[in-house]
Amino acid sequence: MPHPNDPKLPGWSAYLDRLEEESHHEEGHSVVRADTLAAQPQPQPQPQPPLVLPARPVSPTDPRWLQPAWIAKITLGNWVYYFLAKLVLYGMELIAFHPLYNLALAAFILLPAPSVFWRRVKRVFTVLLALALLYYDTWLPSITRVIAKESSLANFRPSYLLELLTRFVSWQAVLALFAGWVIYRLLSYWLRVDWLVMLAMLLLLFVQFPLPGEVTSGAPQTANSRPDMEQVVQGFFDRESQRSVSLPVPDSPAFDVVIIHVCSLSWDDVRAVGLEQHPLWQRFDILLSHFNSAASYSGPAAIHLLRATCGQQAHEKLYQPTASHCYLMGSLEGRGYEPQLALNHNGKFDDFLGQVQTHGRMPMSPLALDGVNIAQYSFYDTPVYDDQSVINRWLTVRQKSGSARVALYYDTVSLHDGNYLPGGESLPNTLTTYKARLQRFLDSMEKIMQKLDDSGRRVVVVMVSDHGGAVRGDKRQIPGLREIPTPHISLVPAGIKVIGGGARRAGATVTIDQSTSYLAIAHVLAGMLEKSPFKTGSFAPSAYLTDLPLTSFVSQNENTTVAEYGQRYYLNNAAAGWEDYVEFNPLSGKP
Repeated sequence: MPHPNDPKLPGWSAYLDRLEEESHHEEGHSVVRADTLAAQPQPQPQPQPPLVLPARPVSPTDPRWLQPAWIAKITLGNWVYYFLAKLVLYGMELIAFHPLYNLALAAFILLPAPSVFWRRVKRVFTVLLALALLYYDTWLPSITRVIAKESSLANFRPSYLLELLTRFVSWQAVLALFAGWVIYRLLSYWLRVDWLVMLAMLLLLFVQFPLPGEVTSGAPQTANSRPDMEQVVQGFFDRESQRSVSLPVPDSPAFDVVIIHVCSLSWDDVRAVGLEQHPLWQRFDILLSHFNSAASYSGPAAIHLLRATCGQQAHEKLYQPTASHCYLMGSLEGRGYEPQLALNHNGKFDDFLGQVQTHGRMPMSPLALDGVNIAQYSFYDTPVYDDQSVINRWLTVRQKSGSARVALYYDTVSLHDGNYLPGGESLPNTLTTYKARLQRFLDSMEKIMQKLDDSGRRVVVVMVSDHGGAVRGDKRQIPGLREIPTPHISLVPAGIKVIGGGARRAGATVTIDQSTSYLAIAHVLAGMLEKSPFKTGSFAPSAYLTDLPLTSFVSQNENTTVAEYGQRYYLNNAAAGWEDYVEFNPLSGKP
C-alpha cells in the first residue's frame, strides 16, 4: 500500500485507510457478540399496542378549546343545518314551525347510542322523523288527506304534475338557504351554532304559546288580546242554522232561472290578470262584490249553492241530509219549476256529479253533450266543452220542452288550472294561459246572455263562482293550491242579470260590497218570484235588495277554517289551532 504521505495520493486517503482499519476491528467484535448471544435464550417478542392516530388538529379558535370534553360531545352535528334551514324558511313565512316538536327531534338526535348497530338504527329513525316533521311544518295538505286523494292525483296528467312540482321552487328561498349555509359554515369555526339554533327554538316556543289570560272570550281585537274564535265560529253556525228563505208562489209572467256555476274564478284572480274593467261586470243588474263561496273546492261549494235557501252549514254537515226546504232546486220545483242539470265536463273528478246529485238533491242525468264542440282538455285528459255550445244545446232542448218554468244548474270548468288546448299543451305553465282563458270566458258569457236575449225567452241568470283559481298564490300556498280557503280564494264574483221579455233595468248596476253569501242569492230570487221583473217592462234592482241577508266570512275545508272577526282574519288548522292570519289583515301592514 502506498504510504499515506505519498505526494501522489490526495491528502484525504490517509483518513480513508484509518476508517478501513477501524471497520475490520468492529467486525471482529461483532462476531464474538453474535456467538455469545446465540448461546443465550432469546426473549419472546412482546405484543405491540395498536397504532393510535393523533386527533385532528383543532384550531385554537375552535369553541371546543373553551369547554370541557364532555360538553363538546353534545352536538347536533350536521343536523344543525336542518333546523337552521327551517328557521330561515319560517322567517320568510314559507313554512310554519312547531318549536316543541322540533326541540323533541333535537333531543332525540342528542341521545347517545350504545353501539354501532344502535347508531345505525337511530340514524334511520332520525331521517324518517325529520322528513315527517318537515312535511308537518309546511302548509301542505295532511298526509291522510293526500292518501285519501291518491286516486284523484293518479289521474293527473304527468306534465301537469311536473308543472305543480316546479311551482314549489322559489329561487329566493334557494338563495336564502345557500346564504344560511355559508354563514353557518363560517360561524361554526368560532361559535356553537347548534346551541344558538336550540336557543332560537326555545324562544319561539315561548313566543308562539300565548300566556294565560291572553285569550279573551268574545273580546274585540286589541293589541294584547284576541277573541275566542271557537266561540265566534260556533256562534256563527248557531245563528245560520236559524236562517232561511222561503220561495213564494211565482208571480207572472213566468221566467226561467239559469244558474251558471263557474270553477276557478275569484276577485283576486280578476285583479291578478287585470280584467276588473271587463264589460260583463257592468252588464249585471246586481253585483255582489264581497260574496263568500264558503269553500275552496268545487264539491262543497256546489252543495252550499244547492242548499242556498238555508243559512251556511259547517263543512261536515254538507254530507248529511238536511231539511227539504233548504234545497234550492227542490224549493224551485215545489214552485212549478222543472230542475235541469248541465256540465261542460264529465263530472267524474272527485265524484263532482255524484256530490251534486246526492247532496244537492239533483238526481237527474246531465244534458247530453254528443257532438258539442270541445274547447279544451282538462288536467286529467278529458274533454272540456265550449260554454256557448253547451248553452246552445240546452236552449235547443228548452225550446222543445213544454214546461212553463225551468231552473237550470250549469257547472263549467273552463278556467280550471291545468286545462290545455286541443292538439297539444299550449304552454308548459297553464297559469300563463289564465288571462287569455278568462278573457275568452267573460266574452263568451256576454255572448251567451245576448243569445238568451235573442231567443225571446224570459230568463234570470245567476252567475257565481265556486272558488278562485289561486292564480298568484300566497306565502302559504303555491299558485293553484287551494287547501286553505283564504279570502283571495273564497271571495268570488256573483252577479244576477234579468234577460229578455222586454225588461229594462232602471239605473246602473247595483253593487253590494257588504259581506254576503248564498242566502243573499236565494233572497233576490225569492223577491223576483214574488214580483216578477218582467211584469211592467222596467224594474229597479234595489227593489229586490231590501233586507238583504248579510253573512260573515267563514270559509272551510275538511280540516281548515278561515274566519273574519273584528275586520281581521283568523286561521284554524286542525293540528295547530287558531292563529292570526297576518297576511290578510290590514292592521298588520300586509297586502
